[in-house]
Amino acid sequence: MLEFLYTHSYNLNETLPRIENQKDRKIKFLETHIALYVLGDKYALPSLCQYSVDCFRILLDRHGWKRDTDVLLACIPSVYAGTPENDRTLRDIIIQAVTHRMFGPEIRCSEDKKGFLDSMQHNEQFRNDMMGSILDTCEMKNLTADLDSDSLNVDSRSSPSIPEVKALHR
Repeated sequence: MLEFLYTHSYNLNETLPRIENQKDRKIKFLETHIALYVLGDKYALPSLCQYSVDCFRILLDRHGWKRDTDVLLACIPSVYAGTPENDRTLRDIIIQAVTHRMFGPEIRCSEDKKGFLDSMQHNEQFRNDMMGSILDTCEMKNLTADLDSDSLNVDSRSSPSIPEVKALHR
């Protein structure tokens, strides 16, 4: 953060220790951008927030890290634990990346799907955001889904209805 205050940028290649494992390196870079975003928010430094978001997005989009399921899964807890519920910036980026990964042409592995479903099971806010994104994706593709609560292992007495989930997402 101090480097950013003086230079209006930061270079994680120089700051972070060398990590040989590429997956661990990607996760550490993204988690550091998340942490710097959280610090920027805490200390009311909107330029730090914007810079860390830009770096986070570049790594996911331009460098193709959003195609790495393990990297996305590792970022979910950091994004949701570190940002307030009303701050959608990083949450929307991660939801968009996960939705693209789940519904995009690349996902072929049931392990990827299982990992995302496990994340949804353990993080209520992420689950609500994903349900809203899934519903939006279905609407965009003009799909109708016959959702059977038994096939989803959902207790309909305690689970929100589709309109309630949509309301949570908005």
